[in-house]
Amino acid sequence: MFRGWKWVLVVAIAVNLVMGADAASQRPNIVFMLTDDQRWDTLGCNGNPAIKTPNLDAMAKDGVNFQNSFVVSPICCVSRATVLTGQYMRTHGIRDFNKPFTPEQMAQTYPCVLRRDGYFTGFTGKWGVGAETYNYDLYKDEFDFWRGQVDQDEYWLDGKNGRHQNVRMSDDADDFFAQAKKSGKPFCLSISFKAPHGPWDECQPEILETIRDEDMPVPALFNQAAWDAQPDFIKRSIGANEARDARDFKFNKGTNEHHQHLVAQYYALIQGMDASVGRIRESLKKYGFDENTVVIFTGDNGYFLHEKGLIGKWLPYEQSLRVPLVVYDPRLPASARGQVLAEDVLNVDIAPTILSLAGAAVPKQMEGTDLSPLLRGEHPDWRKDFFFEHTYSETGKRTIPKSVGVRVGHWKYIRYISETPPYEQLFDLKRDADELNNLAGNAEYGKVLKILSDRCDFWRGSLVDNYPDYQEYQDEYLVCVTGTEKANNPVQFANVKSLGQTFLAETDHLTCCELLMPTWGRGEGPCDVKAELLQDGKVLRTLTIAKGDIENTRIQRLMFDTPVKKGDELYLRLTADGPVPPSRMAWWAYGTPVYEKGTAFVNDEPKNYSHELKMVFKK
Repeated sequence: MFRGWKWVLVVAIAVNLVMGADAASQRPNIVFMLTDDQRWDTLGCNGNPAIKTPNLDAMAKDGVNFQNSFVVSPICCVSRATVLTGQYMRTHGIRDFNKPFTPEQMAQTYPCVLRRDGYFTGFTGKWGVGAETYNYDLYKDEFDFWRGQVDQDEYWLDGKNGRHQNVRMSDDADDFFAQAKKSGKPFCLSISFKAPHGPWDECQPEILETIRDEDMPVPALFNQAAWDAQPDFIKRSIGANEARDARDFKFNKGTNEHHQHLVAQYYALIQGMDASVGRIRESLKKYGFDENTVVIFTGDNGYFLHEKGLIGKWLPYEQSLRVPLVVYDPRLPASARGQVLAEDVLNVDIAPTILSLAGAAVPKQMEGTDLSPLLRGEHPDWRKDFFFEHTYSETGKRTIPKSVGVRVGHWKYIRYISETPPYEQLFDLKRDADELNNLAGNAEYGKVLKILSDRCDFWRGSLVDNYPDYQEYQDEYLVCVTGTEKANNPVQFANVKSLGQTFLAETDHLTCCELLMPTWGRGEGPCDVKAELLQDGKVLRTLTIAKGDIENTRIQRLMFDTPVKKGDELYLRLTADGPVPPSRMAWWAYGTPVYEKGTAFVNDEPKNYSHELKMVFKK
């Protein structure tokens, strides 16, 4: 009797294993590859004769090459959050390098959805979201295989005698495939190359030796007239020549030879990455995965290579927004192979596409569009316009203008929201592909300008803004600060009951207060902080700043969103919830009382200085 039951059990297990294997074989494996700072035209298959990318060219020849692929925010941390969540920046709220995903957000990223749905998941390379928390294990438990770097990652971990990051990515992929084979599950591996992000001189020497500087292209927009066409605030920005440090190119002071040498290094990084793509595809064959694995390749944003005297990303022009996108699906019929598609596709489309290919349910929070019908050779009614935004900024010489905009057919509208009043641009890309002739001030195009401006506002209103940048809403919010000098007197939370700052209620509704609590490079604060808003001695609202959100350069936004009495004095009081070691956490303060409408407090006693604080009121 026992043997009979044992035999039945063995058979049942065997049947389940076979059925599981069959089920796995019906669901495709997915390899998603993301590069860093790679512009659209740096592939041979995209018309560049100077670069050698045979492996990606072969993928495009046998797959689908999207010629009009764009990111909706041209900066890596935001773009990577968009790729993972399938959401626009204003929805996922990742606007800088500090803020990580909440656990709830992470659970709705495509890797986590796939893992819950039975996939074996892995990640290697640059993660890029919440990078400045310095917590390298922040996301490892969300994957079956984790070799990610939360921050930028390094090209050479062991010096130039070691393995380049391009090589490590293919080695990591091979290790993952071996583990995936043992798991018996369908898999999804996300590979995040550092290439071709700087420093460009850290390319593989043996590849650079094969590239001649004199063969590198010099852009037609590398001239004084194109520079002169830029508004002054662009010329003062981080991307402008005069904002670059001495080791970078200086417009009108350098030579074509210097430019070409930099491009040779940039191309060498891309060619090294392309070789890694070839090794990864060979590993798929080695483990028998090549006939059921979809490979997706794209970039996190584009890059200026001295066009208009600019370098870098950030700005909402084609050099920054446009990226390569190649998809290879071995299951596609011959009629769908080798497609070169002109539809506008976005990085917000990546997550829903991956989930759809895997047969997984797409969370309703995702805002992108599934590209699967296009891959199959179908021609559904497609988007007629798209929205883009960039509100990350820095100060001093590293200023980055903030922008929102929309592209409708061959028309592009840009609104620089960090200017007062906002600065508008309108380009007819059919006649002005270089975006040099701003038509916004031309009365002949007033009707077109109004249509696109309204369309931009439609997008702004239709997407939930979970962490608004108040410069975007200049007509709706009043932003006040306690001073304009640099804060230079950190006041410690140690051995005090509370720190506080009074300020004047400028309107009858306080939206929020923003401040910095430095921890001098530490990953998080030692304890939670209670924030109280008082008026006339009464507490209006109490909020908690979680210790995990307290970090040296992270802005704390306290969303009080409460009615107040206009003209009355308000008091923001912060109390540490637990012991604070000396020199471990503080609130920045100005050395003198630069804010005349209030004062700083320690233990509810006034002091002769002002805490650094920004107050936002509804007008």
